[in-house]
Amino acid sequence: MAAAVPPHSPLLTYCSPGRTGTPRTDEDSLSGTDDFDTLILSTENASENEIQIISKALNNNNLQKLSLEYIANLNEFFDGIALSLNENTSLQKISLEKMNLSGSNLQRLLVALISKPITKLSIQNCSLQPADIQLLAQVIPCFPHLQELELSEKILSTELPTLCTAILQCTSLNILYLRSCSIQDTYIPEFAEVLKSHPSLTCVDLSGNNILRLHACLAEALEKNPRITDFNINKTGVCPTFQTTHYADKSAMKRIVQALRKNRTQSIH
Repeated sequence: MAAAVPPHSPLLTYCSPGRTGTPRTDEDSLSGTDDFDTLILSTENASENEIQIISKALNNNNLQKLSLEYIANLNEFFDGIALSLNENTSLQKISLEKMNLSGSNLQRLLVALISKPITKLSIQNCSLQPADIQLLAQVIPCFPHLQELELSEKILSTELPTLCTAILQCTSLNILYLRSCSIQDTYIPEFAEVLKSHPSLTCVDLSGNNILRLHACLAEALEKNPRITDFNINKTGVCPTFQTTHYADKSAMKRIVQALRKNRTQSIH
């Protein structure tokens, strides 16, 4: 099932430097999207006109950022833009949020994106299953220019080792968001090894996860990798087994703060 749709979500919003607005739902509006570098579609069911607008923007190879939210008729939507998406060579940033992207929909999208100069991939609250995370782990190393990766609001804990391997292969990656992904202690040492040795990561966000212990290995990773200057993790949480409040290791958290302060000082110089 697709995620719940807000009652008054806009049909289509698009913008580019110096131009913003909501197009009319007639054929004349299509000609106005030729030079737009950003399109945002937030709607329960994408209309034929909206699909045409996005297809035209993809065909013109001016579109650099595409953001999709709430879309329920994904099969129809991807059928409508498939040819244009496959042939596009300009798309750099794609953001997907609050829809059922699992299975074939994710696969056909990723296959189309492999040939693009993708620098940002954001997938939030999109009902991904373990097999989908495995697929993502196979594909993201195929984006040599990927600088920002967000996989938030999904269950990643058991798939984290596979994702760790993929992240290490993304040597241009600067920003990694894994917020509210049900990550627990089991694989944190392996993830810490990724942080310790990754050649380009500067910002990592683990907020909203239930990491009860092992903050010390994360602190060590930040101490060993001076490139990481921004790091976010919860100081408190709720134990999923006993439903009791837990607090981060104060000593480790102090080390994390000190390491980040030192890393930022080093980056300035």
